[in-house]
Amino acid sequence: MSIFHRRFTEPGACPGTVVADESSITPLVHELAYNPTDIEETKRATIEEISSLDDDTVTTWIDVRGLGDGSVVQELGATLKLHALAIADVLNVGQRPKVDAYGDVVFVALRMVTIADDGALQWEQITLFVGPSYLITFQETHEDCLEPLRQRLRGGRKLIRGGGPNQLAVSVIDAIVDGYFPVLEHFGD
Repeated sequence: MSIFHRRFTEPGACPGTVVADESSITPLVHELAYNPTDIEETKRATIEEISSLDDDTVTTWIDVRGLGDGSVVQELGATLKLHALAIADVLNVGQRPKVDAYGDVVFVALRMVTIADDGALQWEQITLFVGPSYLITFQETHEDCLEPLRQRLRGGRKLIRGGGPNQLAVSVIDAIVDGYFPVLEHFGD
């Protein structure tokens, strides 16, 4: 059995309409701000607490896990002047994988897959905004396959910590792709 969520705006709604599923998981905002020598981590951050976005010497990864409160997504989008259609795509889960460029920000929509305890496939949309000095990821749930990547950042790996938001985005996408292999092996067995 496959669990595949699709949520879109009503037909005829204005483009860019944001509709959050209030039954979804309450968002947790996690911030990692780093440069090649230092790292600062804030768990359960608020949008007001995220201060390193204007510093070009620091790469900031804002990871929002849970999409139950659309105001968090809208507020972050307004703060960074993210395109309204891309913000709507964050909350309209079930998007096809895609990449769109909006000025100096690149928007990416992907899907992660895991196997639940009962053997069912669980699909989750993850969206990325890659900006000049930041990466923002939005996930449907609190669980993900990105903790090994966070550990590498905390461990001071020079390649990833020196590469900026583009290197971080590639590493996130690589971790998502790597997450497919255990699923494939499960069905191969």
